[in-house]
Amino acid sequence: MALKLGTKIVLSITFIVFLCMAGLMLIITTNVDKEQTALTEKLLSAIADESKEIIDSNINGVYMALASIAPRLEEIVNTSSGQLAQERLEAQVKNMLDANISGMYAYAYIKDSKYTGPNITNPRNKLENGDFMVLAKDTQPDSVGGIELLPADMNILAFGSVKEALQGGKQTIGNPRYVNIAKQGDRLGFAVNMPLKNKGNLVGIAGIFIDLSEISEILLDPHLSAFSGDYRVVLSSDDTIAIHPDSTLLSSDFREKSSHPSAAAIHKALEQKQDGLFEYTNYKGVGMIVELKHFEVGVDTGIFWNVLVMAPKDSVYASLHSLQTTIIIAICASLLIVVLFVYFYVKFNIIARIHTISQHLFGFFACLRHESDKCPAPLKPKANDELGAMAIAINEGIEKTQSNLDQDSALVSESLDVINH
Repeated sequence: MALKLGTKIVLSITFIVFLCMAGLMLIITTNVDKEQTALTEKLLSAIADESKEIIDSNINGVYMALASIAPRLEEIVNTSSGQLAQERLEAQVKNMLDANISGMYAYAYIKDSKYTGPNITNPRNKLENGDFMVLAKDTQPDSVGGIELLPADMNILAFGSVKEALQGGKQTIGNPRYVNIAKQGDRLGFAVNMPLKNKGNLVGIAGIFIDLSEISEILLDPHLSAFSGDYRVVLSSDDTIAIHPDSTLLSSDFREKSSHPSAAAIHKALEQKQDGLFEYTNYKGVGMIVELKHFEVGVDTGIFWNVLVMAPKDSVYASLHSLQTTIIIAICASLLIVVLFVYFYVKFNIIARIHTISQHLFGFFACLRHESDKCPAPLKPKANDELGAMAIAINEGIEKTQSNLDQDSALVSESLDVINH
């Protein structure tokens, strides 16, 4: 189907305008996307840093309490024994626990023969295997006091970090596990342990168990959020989930709970202790932007934990999507205005005038073919433009042609008159 001239003009202009606006939208959204990604990385990085500092300050507080009390415990064990020495050990363990606000339980396990079997004066401090242990609980972590002594518990010796400290004679920081200490109920936490030595030989360990519930409450507080639906996740050195808004995932392996192919880059970064920004689909199938940061816990321990700040893509790019929608609406509205303007302008200012000129020419040609007795009247130019100049030229041509035709007609008439007479 052949298109009319006006339709071709309107379609051509519409297509060009559409291409220009689409290109403009692409340029704007691409640049906004880059800026949004950079801003997101800064925001998530700042949250990760703050989360890291919260965890680090809690662990370092425990570490400093242990470091300050451990020499006193060693001095008591190495230089004295009996009831008075054991009471002094109890007092030091209570002081160690009360000196920080992060620990919930504190303990001192002594392997020295002077503190075993019948040498233990208080049955509360005697383990099932006959060894000596002081175990304390802080019932008021946020204030001074509130320390109570509990019966020694073999579950302490089952901690992986305690076993590691006893075997290696070095300070250890455990991975989060649910434990039941002295039948006080299951709690998710980990232990920080420091060896006690006598002339290089291990005589025991001192440790503090940190309950993660209070730290979780701080890290999951909405005041740390930068985007709707974002949250923080903390992983220990073996990728155990220590903090997560979904309590069903706590103490589980992050790798097992993040099996989506998009998690491969995060797993690799965890292995190589690399920080970075990643796109990731979480265990619920929600697309997330993730900022990963690793940090050393304790002082020169060589043990690294990780903070992941996760924000839904829809939330992160909500402003970009809003901008894209606004631009698309603006483009459609602008395109409609341009199309209507071009359509009516072409129809009434170009096509209508061309139609008038063409009809005038057709009338002139009919006159030349003697299909009409009279040539059309002169055109009235509507504007001083190309079509106006064309109308003037046509008028002049018709006028001259009409004059010539009149002269020819007069000559013919005269010739006929001569012949007739």
